[in-house]
Amino acid sequence: MRTRGLVLAGLAVVCLAATACEKLPQWSGEGGGGQIDASKFSDTIPLDYGNLIGATTNSSNPRWVTLWFERPDKSIVIVGVDQHTWRVWMQPRVIGRK
Repeated sequence: MRTRGLVLAGLAVVCLAATACEKLPQWSGEGGGGQIDASKFSDTIPLDYGNLIGATTNSSNPRWVTLWFERPDKSIVIVGVDQHTWRVWMQPRVIGRK
């Protein structure tokens, strides 16, 4: 008797779920693309820092991410970014190389 009630309840849930679904509209392909106009933000990372070569987190403060850049002269620039506010720590550390 109890099993019969569970089966009927399960069938009712499946029927409700099947009738509540509706097909999503087809995506037109417009929008998106991941392009962001950096000039609209005050906290942007300057291009003269070089190419991004890595990103690390700090286990004692996982809110901040450290971005590692390599300049054309092979020096390393280190910049911190707050993941919650996207605030860039604008005092980069530079490690020179010889």
